[in-house]
Amino acid sequence: MILKRLQSIGMVFLFLFGLLLFPIRSHADSAAYVIDETGVFTSDQLLELNDLAEQVTNDRECGVYVVITKNMHGYSERDFAEGLFFNYDLGYGLKDNPSGIILAIDYNDRFYDVYSYGAAGDTFTTARLDSLNDLVYDYLVKDDWFGACKAFINKCDELLESTGYVYHTIQYTDPTIAPHIVETSPEQRRNEFLLRLPFAALGSSIVGGISVMVMRGRNKRTGLAKNADQYIVNNGVRLTQSRDMFINRTRSVTRIQRDTGGGGHGGGGHSYHSSGGTHSSGGRHF
Repeated sequence: MILKRLQSIGMVFLFLFGLLLFPIRSHADSAAYVIDETGVFTSDQLLELNDLAEQVTNDRECGVYVVITKNMHGYSERDFAEGLFFNYDLGYGLKDNPSGIILAIDYNDRFYDVYSYGAAGDTFTTARLDSLNDLVYDYLVKDDWFGACKAFINKCDELLESTGYVYHTIQYTDPTIAPHIVETSPEQRRNEFLLRLPFAALGSSIVGGISVMVMRGRNKRTGLAKNADQYIVNNGVRLTQSRDMFINRTRSVTRIQRDTGGGGHGGGGHSYHSSGGTHSSGGRHF
């Protein structure tokens, strides 16, 4: 009777624990084009920048975004802008084929970078992203946050018009990005782990307790052997199982050289990856 109750409790707990395995999403409002997590803008400045970015996005059919964060949310400098683009679910057009560009700024570390994705890569190549980084730098070193973001949005509008950009879908050769990478940042995944850790410990205790109760129940029914007479036959040892144990293993490895191909990020040509993204040559501290 006690065993059945413990099993019922264990099943209920495992069901509740399973609900916690679903990722916790905390995307910002996807309608926002300028996202300020730091309060560096006044309400009027934020409204003006957001209206400007929204107008450019709708007119050019290419998402133009600015995200200012308090920290990098666990991303490396290389992945910072790209990570925010996907984490905030940005981009114009089809859900599985968005197009857009982001200016990502880490307020506390005074670091920023730009990144483009999808059809936007036709215009915002690595060379042009580097130029945008140069443009923004001249404002940020003077702590002119509003001027930097406004100049970025206006320059994006100018480039989209002058290059004859047109939104289109792209066929990607690389696999799609794993959902947990798209939906959550490293910081969010770390917080989720810490949140679930007590439940995991409690679950382990309950499962362990049930296992002990089951083993004790079996021992009471079958009893414990008091001596080893049952294993001795004709002055020998009776074994019902045998097993071969190998402590060494030999492995052969054949190395195949990969063809890295040509290409690169030079000039003003297309430089976005087969996965659809275009990085600058590197972000900057200011």
